[in-house]
Amino acid sequence: MNLKIAILSPGGNDTALVEPFVVNKRLKKIINDKIMKMFPNVEQVGFVDSKKLRIEMAGGEFCGNALRSAAYYFLKGKPGKLEIQASGVKNRLSAGVKSSSVAWAKMPVYKSKKKLQKIGRFTIVQLKGITHVVTDLQKIPDNKEELKIYGKSILDKLGLSVKYPASGVMFIKRTAKRLSLYPVVWVRDIETLFYETACASGSAAVGIARWTKFCKENFETKIIQPSGKEIKVDIKAKRDAIDQVTISGPIETVLSKTINL
Repeated sequence: MNLKIAILSPGGNDTALVEPFVVNKRLKKIINDKIMKMFPNVEQVGFVDSKKLRIEMAGGEFCGNALRSAAYYFLKGKPGKLEIQASGVKNRLSAGVKSSSVAWAKMPVYKSKKKLQKIGRFTIVQLKGITHVVTDLQKIPDNKEELKIYGKSILDKLGLSVKYPASGVMFIKRTAKRLSLYPVVWVRDIETLFYETACASGSAAVGIARWTKFCKENFETKIIQPSGKEIKVDIKAKRDAIDQVTISGPIETVLSKTINL
C-alpha cells in the first residue's frame, strides 16, 4: 500500500499527515503504529483528504495541532483560510496560515460553562473531541516517563481515559513572566500515551481555565510548550460565555515522501 506522508512540526509537536484518507479503525491503527515505528519523533497521525478538506485522526479524536497542520498542508504553506472537517467534531472548523511559518485554527469549544468542572485542584475543560484536565505542577519531574504515569493515573481516577476518545492532563507552571505547559495526552482507541512536545487543544484548555478567573470579552494568553516554542490563545466571549477560541503558533514541514507499507 503506497502512502504519501508529510511530517509537519506545529510548535514542535511532530505530526504525520497521510494520504489516502482512511476511516477504518483497524487499518488506521495498523498504519499509525507502523509510521510511529518508522518515525519515532512522530507523536500523532492524521489521514487527510485534500479534495474534500478533511482530516481523520488515527484514534478518531480531535487534535488542534493536526488541524493547524492540515491547513498548512492544504494551503501549501501559503497565507489563506479554509473550512476543514476534523474528526471528533460535527461541524467544519476554520483554520489557516498567517505567514510562511505561522498557522492558526479555531477550537471546537462548548459555549456553556456546564462543560467546565472544578474538582479539587483539577479544572476539567471539555472540548468537542477531546477533554483536558488543567492543574498546577508542583514540581517538575526528573523525567517525562514519571509525568506520563502520573498524568494517566489522574485520567483513570477521574474516569476520563475510558469515557472520551482522547483526554489529557495539562500540567502548568507559572512564574511572574511566563506560563509553561507540560502536556500528557492519552488516546483511547489506539492506546497511545505521550508527553507531547506541544499541545494546541491543551493550550486552549489552559486558556479557558484562566479566562474563568477574569471573564473578559477579549482575553489572550501565550503559553510556552515543552519544545520551547509558544502557542497563543485568543478568546472572545459574550455575557460571561465563550464565543470562540483561536490558537496560533509556529509551524514547519519536516519531511515529505511516499512510502510502501
